[in-house]
Amino acid sequence: MSLEALNVGDRIRFTFPDDKENPTIFWFNVLDERAYYSLSSKFAGFADSNGKRKESLTGEDVKKLLDASYDVVRFGLANWENFSHNGIPIRFLTDTIADAFGDGRPRLAVSADTMQKIRVRGRQFFISELASAILSAQEIKESELKNSDSQSSST
Repeated sequence: MSLEALNVGDRIRFTFPDDKENPTIFWFNVLDERAYYSLSSKFAGFADSNGKRKESLTGEDVKKLLDASYDVVRFGLANWENFSHNGIPIRFLTDTIADAFGDGRPRLAVSADTMQKIRVRGRQFFISELASAILSAQEIKESELKNSDSQSSST
């Protein structure tokens, strides 16, 4: 079996499984290694040896997790379709952040104003759900590797 690389610059299409009727489509960036490791390392120390989130977290731990989730969404979300408030589409705007990950390269990020609008009724931790989906999408699953002879890994 050969290694299958993710193509930085590709976009990954994602919908939440429970969003069935006229779903919102989120487009994720394939992150470069520096951004991926910088963002995913912010979650270190919050899981047990099996990779499950620790049962008891302090208030400071929860704040750190939410801040880490915010950063993942800010740099990992590329766009959306069909995301609105009271029937009015929410515009997706970005900012350029200079040297976001200490490598001297500017990165596009969801604007702070746009981030303030990413709230969903009935989903208190929506940003965390979105961050988890973004990080999961960065990993090539074994099932995708098995199918890579007949399909491209980018979507």
